[in-house]
Amino acid sequence: MPEYEDFKSVIESSPAAKHWEKIGIKDHHGIVLPLFSIHDEESCGVGEFPLLEKFVPWCKELGFDVIQLLPLNEVNRDNSPFSGMSAFALDPMYIGLGRLPCLENYYDLVDELNKMRSEFQQPIEGDIRRVDYNRVREFKRNFLHKYFERERANIINTPEYREYFEANQSWLKGYSVFKILKSQNNWKPWWDWADFKDPSEEDVENLLGQYSSDSQCLWEDEVITQFLCYQQMTHAKEVANSQGVYIKGDIPFLISRDSADVWLPATRKFFSMDYSAGAPPDAYSDDGQNWGVPVYDWGLLKESSYWWWIERLRYASYFYDIYRIDHIVGFFRVWRVEEGKKAIEGEFFPQESELWEDQGKNHLTLMIDNSVMLPIGEGTDKASYSSETKKHDQYAMKKLSYVLYVLVIGSSIYSLIYNTHK
Repeated sequence: MPEYEDFKSVIESSPAAKHWEKIGIKDHHGIVLPLFSIHDEESCGVGEFPLLEKFVPWCKELGFDVIQLLPLNEVNRDNSPFSGMSAFALDPMYIGLGRLPCLENYYDLVDELNKMRSEFQQPIEGDIRRVDYNRVREFKRNFLHKYFERERANIINTPEYREYFEANQSWLKGYSVFKILKSQNNWKPWWDWADFKDPSEEDVENLLGQYSSDSQCLWEDEVITQFLCYQQMTHAKEVANSQGVYIKGDIPFLISRDSADVWLPATRKFFSMDYSAGAPPDAYSDDGQNWGVPVYDWGLLKESSYWWWIERLRYASYFYDIYRIDHIVGFFRVWRVEEGKKAIEGEFFPQESELWEDQGKNHLTLMIDNSVMLPIGEGTDKASYSSETKKHDQYAMKKLSYVLYVLVIGSSIYSLIYNTHK
């Protein structure tokens, strides 16, 4: 096993050195935690942001200093953590209703919350391990609406809310319009809507004006909801950091087709809608895989100075000290499948393998230079790939080691670090 000083010198000479210094160049130990899986007497249906604060002392007692979370972005009604409705918005399902400001002043809401806490603790069809996520979502959405009717004016007039909105309005406005339309269309994918399948910038502005002047304050309520998510998650991170525990987030490499980012005209151009990402034939599938998510148009992203990716990282840094990106080789090349074709008929893109190194190096350097978070790249199971694909992955991972280093929860950190350098 390589000596610690050898390992340390590798990290200190890497482009991610300053990010490593923040958490310490040493072994780190921790736990992978789906937030929805932790409960206590205050939670309502699923785990919630404030419960992370109670989880930290347990981690400290065991000697853990990293809590790794599954993606926290708001998801579609299939409830997959990797089916985000937005690359930015956090999932309101995780809001701790009991922590809402001034809730104690409204006895009827407190009683309603206590009643639902009890109901959600009951087994579903005799199985306590099952969760009706959509029922939890609808209850919290309706509860927040009633709460906002009483506290909306107090919240939006705070300096904290105004500061939050000013810093994040670049994505909040479009996301809020998308979310309202999703609700009005019974959560169907946007391509199944009767109207606004392909909105113009003017359409989005008109809808924003309509929802802003609506007596129900639909647009404002979506922004307040995200503000509350932001407050609770940033506080949880502050509590963890104060006790020497770091929060490791998960930023999926790809974005759901049924998301605000792909629907909005300002950002749809960053996605090649005629192609889907997937995987070539391998040990898991003789026919390859089509994941149904669009691939990036890196050319247009570059022309925009990558502002969408930079904003995505900036917002995530409020909540995480470290972040994981799956399918890291996708920054070098991606298996794309043209619409109407089978996965096995796909191709690597760029097609010219000599372009992969510079493309991947540039993209990963961008990630490091534009975020204070330590980036963690997850490679693929190379043993499961065909010999040709395995060669491509080995090539990509070798180049990956130039700019991105792997944090491993456990003592195998030495061997993995050095394997990427061979």
